[in-house]
Amino acid sequence: LAEMKLILLSSLAPTTKILQETDIDMMDSLWVGKGFVAHYNGNNKKIDRFNSEKGLFTGLGSSTYRNAIIENVHIHSGKVAGGENHIAGIVSAPSFGIIRNCINRADIINTLIEGSIANNTAGIAGNSGTSAIGLTITNCVNYGKIVGNTFTAGIVANVQGVHISG
Repeated sequence: LAEMKLILLSSLAPTTKILQETDIDMMDSLWVGKGFVAHYNGNNKKIDRFNSEKGLFTGLGSSTYRNAIIENVHIHSGKVAGGENHIAGIVSAPSFGIIRNCINRADIINTLIEGSIANNTAGIAGNSGTSAIGLTITNCVNYGKIVGNTFTAGIVANVQGVHISG
């Protein structure tokens, strides 16, 4: 958990490379992700008892930082549950970069709340947005249950300008 908090609390330069060295037990603590512009390699280590309202990260890349990478992440157990517009296991709203070799086993449950349409719900990436011309998702798989309203899918819910393979 401390390793994940380090990611959350740090302002990372786009050239930063993070390697997950051990399995992480999130202990069902509420995780509040943030946008990510660096390189995160989960090293195929497990993240257990993951609990979030949006996902591991809320965004990937930006118009300034287009080379962000999230790879080899394995969310082994947990849930992402909330009434947000974009929720997913790995990245709720990616724009630029690469998501590859990721596995999600957490249940993704988007609940309707007043004034929300609760769409863009997926196991890997929620909404790619209209500016996701440079986003690639490769060799990712979802085993978790997905519950949403519209634009609900196992890998990516709303595809706009995304290259998906594997």
